Amino acid sequence: MGWQSVGSLVLRKVTDRDGMDVGKVHDVFVDDRERTARFLLVEHGGPRYRR
Repeated sequence: MGWQSVGSLVLRKVTDRDGMDVGKVHDVFVDDRERTARFLLVEHGGPRYRR
């Protein structure tokens, strides 16, 4: 895969193993020592979006 900007992952669509939409990447948490993305914070259609 090579190098990729963390910013390019934000708002990327996230799907489960069956291809069903889960949400979008909201934030990426990087391990400074190993320079590896460790966690993704994924937004989904939960209470935050209710009106």
